[in-house]
Amino acid sequence: TVLVDELTKQAADLAIAFEAAGERMLRGRTQPLVTWRATRVVAERGGQGRAQGVEPPFIGRAEELRILKDQLHATGRDGRARLVTVLGAPGLGKSRLVWEFSKYADGVTEDIFWHVGRSIPYGDGIAYWALGEMVRRRAGIVDAEPEVSARRKLADVVRRFVPDPVEADWVELNLSVLLGISGAASGERDELFAAWRRFFERIADHGTAVLVFEDLHWADQGLLDFLESVLEWSRSHPILVVGLGRPELIERRPGWGMGGRSTITLHLEAVAGTGMADLVRGTVPGLPPDAIESIAERSEGVPLFAVETIRMLLDEGRLVREGERFRLVDPDVPFAVPPSLQALIAARLDALDTDERSLLQDASVLGRTFATRALAAVHGADEAAVEAALFALARKELVVRDTDPRSPERDQYGFVHGLVRDIAYGRLSRHDRATRHLAAARYFEGLDEEELSGVLASHYLDAWRATPEGDQGAVLADRARAALRAAAERAMTLHANAAAVDWFEQALAVTNDPAERAVILLRMSEPAEASRGFLEGMRYLRGAIAWYEAQGDVATTDEALIRLVRSHIMAFDPREARRLIAPVVERLAAGPATVTAAAAYNEYARTFLFTSDYVEGLRQLEPGLVIAERLGALVTIAELLTTKAWALSGLGRLREGGALAMGGLELAEQTDSTATMLRARMNASNWYCEEDPRRALDLASGGVELARRIGHGDWAAGLSSNAALAALLTGDWDRILTLREELDGEHLSAVSRFALHAWSWVVDAYRGMDMTGTLDGPIALGRGDDGTTQTQGVLPAVTAYVHFASGDLEHVAESAIEAYRQYPELEGQSALLVAARAAILLRDRAAVRRILEVMPFGSRPGGRWLTTRLALIQSALDLLDGGDTDMTHAYPAAIGTFRAMGLTAEVAFTQLELVALGGDTLADRQALLDEAVGILRSLGVRPLIDRLAALGLLRERVVPATEERLSTAAGRAASG
Repeated sequence: TVLVDELTKQAADLAIAFEAAGERMLRGRTQPLVTWRATRVVAERGGQGRAQGVEPPFIGRAEELRILKDQLHATGRDGRARLVTVLGAPGLGKSRLVWEFSKYADGVTEDIFWHVGRSIPYGDGIAYWALGEMVRRRAGIVDAEPEVSARRKLADVVRRFVPDPVEADWVELNLSVLLGISGAASGERDELFAAWRRFFERIADHGTAVLVFEDLHWADQGLLDFLESVLEWSRSHPILVVGLGRPELIERRPGWGMGGRSTITLHLEAVAGTGMADLVRGTVPGLPPDAIESIAERSEGVPLFAVETIRMLLDEGRLVREGERFRLVDPDVPFAVPPSLQALIAARLDALDTDERSLLQDASVLGRTFATRALAAVHGADEAAVEAALFALARKELVVRDTDPRSPERDQYGFVHGLVRDIAYGRLSRHDRATRHLAAARYFEGLDEEELSGVLASHYLDAWRATPEGDQGAVLADRARAALRAAAERAMTLHANAAAVDWFEQALAVTNDPAERAVILLRMSEPAEASRGFLEGMRYLRGAIAWYEAQGDVATTDEALIRLVRSHIMAFDPREARRLIAPVVERLAAGPATVTAAAAYNEYARTFLFTSDYVEGLRQLEPGLVIAERLGALVTIAELLTTKAWALSGLGRLREGGALAMGGLELAEQTDSTATMLRARMNASNWYCEEDPRRALDLASGGVELARRIGHGDWAAGLSSNAALAALLTGDWDRILTLREELDGEHLSAVSRFALHAWSWVVDAYRGMDMTGTLDGPIALGRGDDGTTQTQGVLPAVTAYVHFASGDLEHVAESAIEAYRQYPELEGQSALLVAARAAILLRDRAAVRRILEVMPFGSRPGGRWLTTRLALIQSALDLLDGGDTDMTHAYPAAIGTFRAMGLTAEVAFTQLELVALGGDTLADRQALLDEAVGILRSLGVRPLIDRLAALGLLRERVVPATEERLSTAAGRAASG
């Protein structure tokens, strides 16, 4: 045994030397060598417990392997990221498929950088565990590596692949957070993700990077978020992500693997036809045909079942090997195959002697893989004796040893299959589970490694679950609670919000002290809001506030109430927010100047702005600004400036409001406050919709991406509404639909889902979708009576747009006027402009006049886009009334303005208005129509074009040479 171990280690060291030599030759532009790649196979997959000769042939998965090979080469050839997910029940051969794929990858001449990591089954997943395992493997950081050595290895591997020193420092810092050898992240989750992606992107600069994630069904939500971010943000890099999981992955993550052409999902089914017989025949050549048929039939297409049956026969001595062939010791004695795979594995475990079975059950407490010293601690035995026993179990192919020199788990053991571990664990009594989990917890506690906080917490929790009553249960509950809170805090340092909430909820389950429960509720409200939406965050906040109020803790209650009010506002419930915050403001106004007081004034003011009471909102802001400036509270100043920008814009002081909006955004970015940056982008993009919609689209889209990267769906949905309204003008309609597809999820509030979907319905209508039932369907009604003029005005505004897009021009005005009366700001104004456009295309001067009576031209200053549109409406009315307005100047000038602003859709619609107003006397009429219709057709417009054709607006006409009225101006419009 000692000799074999030593030879294995020497082979691994030799493999590293060969690989280093090969890479030096590659850097020296020498022809790549297949030889050193073959040695890597020895290093990574040597000692896998296959020495018994029970190596099944690769049967029934040739098509899946071909797809993996094709995706590997396509990734390198196209330089684009791809995802292949392999789903299948236990025992169907997922791991074997990828093992064969890895052998193939080792043999190709292209540069392939192979990474593998496994998610572990603790709680709902330890945050980013598999990703950390990949980085450790790439850096050569082994289990329990001293921190100094780990930092050095990490720095070396980062600088090997990341040439820029500044970028390398940034990547190294954020990778050290992932590995738990640094403190909390300095930025938000988006920065962590960006740095981690950059590491693999830089590796991919040297050759195709393959990332294999095993047991993806146990992965935390944060890891799945990261993988989706790789496909989106690293799509221009040759990175192939391969995920192995059970079908329940789709239950945990609906829509996984449905991201378009860059994703493929392979569903492994049972091996059909003669495949199982071929597998048995190839595994144990020489077995009689009737025995082969018996094993194959009982296996029911599950390869692991057949292999375990053969291992059982070997264990029992009924099957022996002679040279390269096998024979049954007594062919005349029939053998019984257990009725299920689980029963078969259980029978193999029962056949072990008592010490071996006990050791295997102790190992099952530690998980799929385990260190010898950890098992020795749980088993209460000498490490050398445990090592010898594990070697014997490896010969029986129940466990395997990891001899990969790059693996962080080098020299550790693991179960040959997850089912073996599950069945061994299931046969432990509650008392034995409690004892062993407690021993495991004490072992991991002694390691004092932050990255293992989730593992430690799970062991204490499982020990408590097995012994929940009595004094010992109380002690275990205390230890579990402390460990679970530490695991939640670790998850929060990684911005793994969903995982943090899971750990906190488990901590609540073992917490009876009301004071500690209040602390946990208050702490978990932030990650809950980010990962599950405002309503969940508010639920935890209310629980904490109730306790602090009862205790008379005014300061903590006020701070928590301000957070609750902010959530109510973001959930579009300003009246309830005002009811909550008013007494807080009154009380704080009588006390000393504090940051809490300034923040309370800000939230109080916002409750008025959401109901369009701009005067009162502005009045409430001023005391807060004075306090914040006096205290130098930059984040609060940025918040107050952002709110004041909204109030001033609502009062018609548009330029002043716009300057404050951008100033608030700049200050927010300086403070690195994500929440403030999101608010500032929301308000600034709202203001820019009137002035410069393309700029508004950029600001809102940046906010959407920021919200997505920190995992805040409600913020992303809200900002997407601003982005969509601007995109309707710029012609970026596909982006609207993409946002709807990417952001819709179960954690969105009803109001946020409505905001996300509303403007996308306009695009659907433009493209000919039947909107019957949509505008009064569950999503539209789900916004509820939230008490805000803003959201109540959106639905009739969208309805007006949908009427227009569907070609129902006569019914646009009614909905638009209702929208403006509900919310006489951007959404309402925009709807009236669409109604005016419909009336102009119909040449209905009464309808145009009515719209201008509702929103008089010049009633308030507006941005460049809005004032240009209003001026056109006034010009159109004058012309329809028979006046002498110089339309020949107004419309071409507006078209030129919109073209310069990049408002593609506005250019087309304004050209159509010009054609409708100019009639048959308009020179270059056909050129204008050709461009306008070409733009609209490229955007996918269908029913509106059909309606305009029915009105006769799109008919062709040859203009006589003598008709020159408007020709010069129209020519300028067509040419830009």
